[in-house]
Amino acid sequence: MRRTKGFTLVELMIAIAIMAVLGAVGIPAFQSMILDNRIVTTSNALLGALQMARSEAASKRKNIRVCPSTDQQTCTANGNWHDGIIVLNDTVLLRVIPATRNGVQITSTLSELVYQGNGRTQQNNPQFRIFDDRDAAKPATGRNICINIIGQVTSLRGNQGC
Repeated sequence: MRRTKGFTLVELMIAIAIMAVLGAVGIPAFQSMILDNRIVTTSNALLGALQMARSEAASKRKNIRVCPSTDQQTCTANGNWHDGIIVLNDTVLLRVIPATRNGVQITSTLSELVYQGNGRTQQNNPQFRIFDDRDAAKPATGRNICINIIGQVTSLRGNQGC
């Protein structure tokens, strides 16, 4: 009797069945991880821009504006922060955050945020909410970015208030 190397049909079918079960369990979790990472990436970009704006304001002793922008050059008064964000020193563009994609939204009650020369904001306790389409059913997936009275920025996970 001759011995051959390889898989039998039964072994191959068992391996395919195991892969199918793992794929059925793993793919939804992977998709959720991708959506969560989009929110985290957007919140980190905004968090970095706000921290940079505060630092610039304190070091230059000038007002620095953070505002929504559709053309990434000038501020727009529509308040749609997810259309893009810019950081300005008078008319000098310091940083641009492009428009969000894939259903990620940024909301705030502010039309713009101004850091004063001492690093504080002109507004009282401003905040931003970053979320996607899952927020209505599962608000814990979003992020809140809170700015305290002295201008420090923090990020809170889920639907925790500032």
